[in-house]
Amino acid sequence: MRTMKTVVVAMMFVGGTAFGQGAAPDKKPEAAKPEAGAAKPAAPPVPKPAAELQQLKAMLGTWHCDGKGNMNGTDMAMKSTYKVSNDLDGFWLVGKLEGAKSKEMPAGYKAVDYYNYDPGSKQFVMASFDNTGSWYNATSKGWDGDKMEWTGKARMMGMDADTKLTVTKKSDKEVALSGSTTAPGYKDSMEITCKK
Repeated sequence: MRTMKTVVVAMMFVGGTAFGQGAAPDKKPEAAKPEAGAAKPAAPPVPKPAAELQQLKAMLGTWHCDGKGNMNGTDMAMKSTYKVSNDLDGFWLVGKLEGAKSKEMPAGYKAVDYYNYDPGSKQFVMASFDNTGSWYNATSKGWDGDKMEWTGKARMMGMDADTKLTVTKKSDKEVALSGSTTAPGYKDSMEITCKK
């Protein structure tokens, strides 16, 4: 949609002529000259990552995760590696998950998660995309003691779903994850421990 708007606006002003206004003038108007002694306009401030992102700093690094899950009544072992790094000039944390292949997941499981902080809503935000075509959006108010709760929405298998994840910090190098995704006629859950 944004691309179509850009094309329409560009077409309207090609050659300096708006539709319905006739031909473009032969001469380009002269640019206004600044008055002598006038101050130059200030450069816009350089944006900086939100200071609140420091709360997620412990996520950085490589995690090895092991646990169990249940997908719509089918139990499965869950083993994965999760690598988290800073990206886009420190504005985002990016986590890349690779889960081992199994009978229940013959292609394995891959996902990419993006984390940031929204100062407007005063919440952490997360967007996730995986190799099943699903995507998730969740928010968190941050750490409450040793726990961080994430809640949000997902779109998977053509359905809208509700998601919830609780991260419990055991130490700087160990966390426990407990989560679920529910939709009409579908539910999955997991209990996983991740260690650096």
